[in-house]
Amino acid sequence: GGCKVTKSATPIPEGGADAFYSFSSLPEKLWKKYIYAARFIDLVKAKTPKITLYTSKAKSYLMENSPPDFETYFYSGVKITCAPDRSVKFIDVNGMNHQLRYPVSPEEIPPGCNLYLDHFHRCLQHCQHIEQLLGGGADLGDPPCFPVIVGRKPTREQELEHSSNSSLDKENRAVPVNDLQSFKGSIMSTLAKPSVSKPVLHPVPNLHRNEQISERKTSVRSDISRTLEIPGLGVARLLCDGNVQIDYDDASSLVVKTKAPTVDYFQPNPGGKGCWRSYHNTDLPTEVKMKLAQVPQILEKLLNCGTRGFGGNAVTS
Repeated sequence: GGCKVTKSATPIPEGGADAFYSFSSLPEKLWKKYIYAARFIDLVKAKTPKITLYTSKAKSYLMENSPPDFETYFYSGVKITCAPDRSVKFIDVNGMNHQLRYPVSPEEIPPGCNLYLDHFHRCLQHCQHIEQLLGGGADLGDPPCFPVIVGRKPTREQELEHSSNSSLDKENRAVPVNDLQSFKGSIMSTLAKPSVSKPVLHPVPNLHRNEQISERKTSVRSDISRTLEIPGLGVARLLCDGNVQIDYDDASSLVVKTKAPTVDYFQPNPGGKGCWRSYHNTDLPTEVKMKLAQVPQILEKLLNCGTRGFGGNAVTS
């Protein structure tokens, strides 16, 4: 049997359906066809939004399948998806893919990704709460409420504003410690424009702390504009995107960002391991504050290391 493939819908047989089956009475010869049909329906449901949520930072989808897929697309270019098996796929603004598990433990969070994952978690909980509220009347015979769209779609200008700014809260940005944002003008006016700008966490090994650095979780390296070895302190690097990275002799590292109100800090452990953490400028540990107090002098040396020495070995690329 069967019908030829045509451009129009297949006509209903004049004699009606050949047979009707329940799930338990389906003949074995039709099992494979049923499995294929079920897989196709699940695939369509996994790509069909049940709830669409707009926020000031991202657009999220809770899908029709059960358990549902959940996807969040940030206007800055970041994408986070959560599959039914609780696996999380995090794609940052540079296209790097981070594989995580939901709920994500603090030790697994890549540097600088805390705010994105926190917003993703709140959007997921909000959509699940909406689904629970609106889906409660389905058993009572109420009209269906899904699909549903929550929130207001941002204008094109709002999307461009977020996509051109690496921080999530430009308007509500707190005053940085030690006036770190003032570094942006001096750095960007001194450096030539890079062809590619990538956030960098790039510790370079040296003989004093190979074991500690091997344990660090780092992202893909970017071009380094200037490098300065400072005796008794460590190695400082001025990156082409304007960020400043300092690898200290005590195996810790600090990354100061010019376009975000956060700093990334690598805290070594006595056992030879450690982890990266991201801190907002309004909530810094004492150890990080002390090292930030040295940044203005280090920055001044970096900006001038190409023309005169400061008691260290300078390399300009």
